[in-house]
Amino acid sequence: MRNKILLSFSILCVAGCGDVLAETAKDDSAATATAPIPRLRVKAELAREGTLSLDALRTGTTQAKHRVQLVAKIGGTLERRLIDRGDRVTNNQLLFDIDDRMPSIDVRRAAAGLSGAEADLKQATRSFERAKRLYKSKSLSQQSFESAEYAFEKAQAGFELAQLQHEAAKTRLEDTKVRAPRNAEVAMVMTQAGSVVGVGSPLALLVDLSNIVVGLSVSASELRFVELGSVAMGNFPDIGGESLQGSIIGISPTPDPATGAYTVDVEFPNPDGRIREAMVAHVRLALRKSSGVVLIKREAILRHDGRTAVFVVEQGDLPKAKLVFVETGKLGSSHIEITSGLSAGDQVIVDGQFSLNNGSPLLVEIYEGGSDASDR
Repeated sequence: MRNKILLSFSILCVAGCGDVLAETAKDDSAATATAPIPRLRVKAELAREGTLSLDALRTGTTQAKHRVQLVAKIGGTLERRLIDRGDRVTNNQLLFDIDDRMPSIDVRRAAAGLSGAEADLKQATRSFERAKRLYKSKSLSQQSFESAEYAFEKAQAGFELAQLQHEAAKTRLEDTKVRAPRNAEVAMVMTQAGSVVGVGSPLALLVDLSNIVVGLSVSASELRFVELGSVAMGNFPDIGGESLQGSIIGISPTPDPATGAYTVDVEFPNPDGRIREAMVAHVRLALRKSSGVVLIKREAILRHDGRTAVFVVEQGDLPKAKLVFVETGKLGSSHIEITSGLSAGDQVIVDGQFSLNNGSPLLVEIYEGGSDASDR
């Protein structure tokens, strides 16, 4: 009897325990079914069709586009110096005054000579006109007529010479007043009042900083892509890293003998004069462009099994990473050309791709700072 009771209890325990195990397994299965699948957070950018500019970054120093070395055109004592270093001067402003006493005397002497030559010409003209009338009426010999003609021509030449001498004397007098040839700033003054200057003596250096020029070196292979008038972007660290747009205004036809490089001059507007001479400029030259190409960010590129690849977003109920092998073309400053493997509109992963595997579930954020229609 006791053995029957123990057997019944054992059967009941087994049955009860089986129900408990079944319920536990059911709960575990439900929990597994409702657990979220872990997804990797990435940033993606649309591949776009655009223009790729191939650039060259060069560094140079600034100089004024217009630099004027003033020299004395006449010798004498410098009576007045009216400028100092750093002064701003305007076109035709008087800068230096050279002793004009002798040039003034020369002008008066030339004026007197001109008056005498004019009187001689008038007299010779009257005599020649009378000789022509008499010769026509056969009242004057051939020899007398020719003498009158010669006297007229000589007086005419003498008058023209006197005119030239008078103009030259006035020019020498004007040269005693040294004036600014354009609006500019005084970079250097090279003489003092009271000094004796000769023809060609340096007086001052003027610079016009309204436009500045940066000379840059480019190789022979790059030179063929440089065109006059092309846009160039310059960055100027000495004025707070400000960037300005300039243009190419000159291309050297011959290379530097020492380096073999050619010089390209880029002009930048500088209306407020903040950029001074000898400041550093980092200039980006656009060498050539490729239009209508598929562009993606350079950082999206990775290597897989020795080949170039990118991860793209494969759409579906759950976005996944898809490894795509690509072929690349020209390289820009921030973007790269894709010649095969991608199309415009593909979502290319540009941040977080190095943690992915093919088929990795994704949480995608579209990168709003993506490629423009062009790349520099």
